[in-house]
Amino acid sequence: WIDTHAKEADDKKPLENFVFESNRALYAGNHISTAVTRFKTFAKKYPKSTFAVPSASIVIDTAISTGDWAQTIEQAEDFGEIEDWKKTEFSKRLYVISADASYKILEREYREKHFKDVIKLADKFLKKYDKSQRIDDCLSLAGNSANEIKDPKRATYFFTRLITETPKSDNFGPAVLARGAIAEDSYRFLAAATDYKTYLGLSAKQIKLDEKQGEALRKKIVILTW
Repeated sequence: WIDTHAKEADDKKPLENFVFESNRALYAGNHISTAVTRFKTFAKKYPKSTFAVPSASIVIDTAISTGDWAQTIEQAEDFGEIEDWKKTEFSKRLYVISADASYKILEREYREKHFKDVIKLADKFLKKYDKSQRIDDCLSLAGNSANEIKDPKRATYFFTRLITETPKSDNFGPAVLARGAIAEDSYRFLAAATDYKTYLGLSAKQIKLDEKQGEALRKKIVILTW
């Protein structure tokens, strides 16, 4: 009945508020799948409606709440293609959501120790979401993954990008320390010493070593620069 009534109004003005509230009633009644489909259809059909973005938001938030990150990305990218929404604040939000969901997948692969997959996903992430605030986290996981599979060249690449591009990141210190260890293992002692010195020059809050470990690192610097 709702669809029939709305269809009859298509040539005039869609009963936007009526349709939106009807969809919300379905959602509240736990007819989630049906409601989400209807919200999405409405949002895409009437993108200029004041109820379009709220409808799309419900679709996105539902996907997020289920933890289905692939579905979240798909929905966000689908809505992101709507011409009327491009260059809007909602479009920016969709970008952030898609990037965050992509990072969640990357994070899950890292927890499951699928390190080669993490690196592949990270390469795609860095190209697709180069403006994301998750860049430093992505680079950190990618560098650690490369270390895990004994690929010092790739690990150095990721850590160097993190150090250069996001110097204020919480991941900066661990990246400097990790890159220094790679340099030391590769017999590039001066480069290793430089990174170790940089690490020790960070604020006390950033240094994750206890007093004994810090002293051991200072002694190592002396040996490496001897």
